[in-house]
Amino acid sequence: MLWKKRAHIGTFDVFEKGIAMSYVRVASVESGTFALQKKLPPNVVVSAEGTVTTSGWKNGELTSWVYVTPPEDGILDLDFVAERPSGLVLQVISPIAGQCVLIDVDLENYWGPGKPLTGFRIHAANNEIVVPMGESIKEPIVL
Repeated sequence: MLWKKRAHIGTFDVFEKGIAMSYVRVASVESGTFALQKKLPPNVVVSAEGTVTTSGWKNGELTSWVYVTPPEDGILDLDFVAERPSGLVLQVISPIAGQCVLIDVDLENYWGPGKPLTGFRIHAANNEIVVPMGESIKEPIVL
């Protein structure tokens, strides 16, 4: 799969089997969590739940932003996106979930020496939430 971000309209194109599918931010993000997979360095699994405005949305994902310089607050920004429906849809608020896995994360030096990963900011079309890492994360857990 190849990702191509169109920053000016906020969509992503995924090319799978020669077919372009359009990914856009979901309407809202309601909750977010993270877990560490038991290994050193750990993988971090970030999950979110939110809503979309019609039926037919699928393949919810969290996609990380690319930074030129590390953020001062140490929080990683993630877009909550999904594949928009095609064809007829029902005009009904529907739930959607998405996640991403960050591989081999050095939590204490994520942004460089002495610059820890402090949390995740999950962006939807109409809102955003922050999921802080917290001081209690010392040892990976089993997922």
